[in-house]
Amino acid sequence: MAKLLWSIDSLIVRGAVFFGFGWVFHPDISIVALNLNFFSSEMKILAKIQAEYGKLREDIGKIFSGSEMALNSGFLVYGAVPRLNRVESIVLECTLADGTVIDLPVPYSSMISIDGSDQANKRRLMIKQYALFFKRGLHLVRSGNFLSLFEKVRRYLRGRPKAFLQNSTELAMVLNQQKYEGLCVILDHDLGGGANQFRERLVD
Repeated sequence: MAKLLWSIDSLIVRGAVFFGFGWVFHPDISIVALNLNFFSSEMKILAKIQAEYGKLREDIGKIFSGSEMALNSGFLVYGAVPRLNRVESIVLECTLADGTVIDLPVPYSSMISIDGSDQANKRRLMIKQYALFFKRGLHLVRSGNFLSLFEKVRRYLRGRPKAFLQNSTELAMVLNQQKYEGLCVILDHDLGGGANQFRERLVD
């Protein structure tokens, strides 16, 4: 059986909450379930987060153009993990359509904590995020897909906030204005790792 092809692009943890995304696929067999499992030192499952699988990944589809499984190989995972201090290892568990279960060990180096005011972690997160943007942009340039590149840049810049609200009271004051009557507001977390891009894709 051919091996799984996979990558975790980002895995962010704040407190006991995880958010991450990446891609995984088998060249010949579809994936029917995907979970992020957290194990103790006794190899007991402390928590399990079910991933949303089947997200569109145009970049992966182009890289692996010979496999029809690659295009929708993206996944999104988010959830709380109790007793996080007891977690010894993390495994991405893939269940294939033929019943085969494959465990992919997740290295701790792929996780970024943004708890508190740790400036080193924040800088590491920013560098990793921009490195990911650069990698995807370079792929689009090499493939000559400039229209898609300009569209992604435009959407990213459009989604960046022009100002920041410091607390919920300020938000309530803004939304209480007559011109915002009937406005639909989407509240997004600040865990980083591309949450805004996934939100926009789901809303669109």
